[in-house]
Amino acid sequence: MKKLLLIAIVLLLALTAVACKSPTEKAEEAVTEKIVEKGLGVDNVDIDDGEVTIEGKDGKKINYGGTEWPDNDIARTIPKLKKGNINSVISSDGGVMIGMDQVEKEDFDDYLGKIKEIFAENAVESNADGFSAYSAGNGDGLLILINYDAGMGVLDISLSTVME
Repeated sequence: MKKLLLIAIVLLLALTAVACKSPTEKAEEAVTEKIVEKGLGVDNVDIDDGEVTIEGKDGKKINYGGTEWPDNDIARTIPKLKKGNINSVISSDGGVMIGMDQVEKEDFDDYLGKIKEIFAENAVESNADGFSAYSAGNGDGLLILINYDAGMGVLDISLSTVME
């Protein structure tokens, strides 16, 4: 629980930082990185322009923040949704979560159709009162979960490796 709280605090600090940093802000960032590294027991924490990268002792990295479509192997398995606004990204070698808003219903429907062509194994879909959810595997060890709120135009995409 302490680790989750620590991560949340670091993310809050990093994501509210401004792009232009004074020497004092840079020093505070470096100190925060070292505190988090010790608190989480990880090798490296990098806070840069609203993004946080945490590298574990095993060399695996998790990136928090950013507003660009992730560019890693797992994210490349799905098409980019070019409509809407990306407001949050979490990515690692084992998974990607993308939060978007300003996604129109027709754009969501088109995108879901493309996803269904790739992810159809053990598919589950539900639609009620403007909310849509879709979950399926691709047969190659990946699982996708998509949630869409038509009233708010909010779309969440989670893509991960299937845990054995």
